[in-house]
Amino acid sequence: MARSNEKTIPLWSELYDKMLKDISTGLLKPGERLPSLNDICKRYAVSKITAIRVLEELEKDGYAEKIQGKGTFLKRPVDAFRIRLVLRLPDAGSGDYMLPVIAAYLQGIETEARENGISLEYLSRECLDNPEPDAYYIIFASDIRDCEYAEAISRVGGYAVFIHSREALASADTVRLDFRKGMEITTSYLISRGRRRIAFLGGSLESPWYAPRFKGYYTALEKAGLPLDVKLVGEVESAPSIESVARAFDRIMSDAGANPPDAFVASDDLRAIVLMNLFRQRGIKVPETFAVTGMDNRPSSRTSIPPLTTLDCQWEKQGALAVKRIIERKRGTELPSSDILLEPKLVIRESD
Repeated sequence: MARSNEKTIPLWSELYDKMLKDISTGLLKPGERLPSLNDICKRYAVSKITAIRVLEELEKDGYAEKIQGKGTFLKRPVDAFRIRLVLRLPDAGSGDYMLPVIAAYLQGIETEARENGISLEYLSRECLDNPEPDAYYIIFASDIRDCEYAEAISRVGGYAVFIHSREALASADTVRLDFRKGMEITTSYLISRGRRRIAFLGGSLESPWYAPRFKGYYTALEKAGLPLDVKLVGEVESAPSIESVARAFDRIMSDAGANPPDAFVASDDLRAIVLMNLFRQRGIKVPETFAVTGMDNRPSSRTSIPPLTTLDCQWEKQGALAVKRIIERKRGTELPSSDILLEPKLVIRESD
């Protein structure tokens, strides 16, 4: 499977989408003449070469017809199309964590779809047992049947983009976050701030969600020439409470003895914020005694005490990219299946 980073969209392709959107509003009717080359160049601020390419693509895709000596005419209207959006409701106990993430994804998907005149149909996961032929899907992943769903959609000529996937899929595109790189970024940042005894606080290291984050933490230590001390690694359940975080923290401090940590890199904002709440209860100062970082950039990270240094996971951007990928497929662009990995962005606040 080809792995790609976010790609720059060619100027002609952007103009193609803009013109389709303009046509889809009904400003032009079948049989009417499209703007001339000069008009296109002026209206959209593009070169004549770009305008020619777009008119050629519109003609090739059956939307326009060139008549010698008269110009290019709209042959048929742009058909509005739907994207089937399949959400995954949070499991019991994970709602506080997942609901803001799902909301951010939806914001990106809905905004991009609206700007391109695309309608969304919200479906339950059961519909994937019998996918519609030639349909387009955006699927919120994290299900053990994701590979099965992707293959079923592909067999009937459909196309799917999976978001929030923990791994690449052979029969569909994926748009996801590089969690490993994220933990490497925050750990390296703490090292650059002079922290040398950095503890890791995350979920189960056997989980495909948290193992890559631990690997990123370890990679940063290794690059800085710092040893991995397993005494500084703590695992906390998926719905962290003050009690569960306190147990992990107390165990780390007891095992570390006379060589305690000076910072905690948490696998996500929830664990980081609960840890800082524990510190506040115990009169431990952040960042004076311990620096703390998270990952997610959820709204509560901005209002925590102190405001949390974290990673922006660009959930909205991931949703928008999924829609853009479908638009490219709808236009007939031949693209290999891709695993599009986005790198989180460091958000520096006051907790380090």
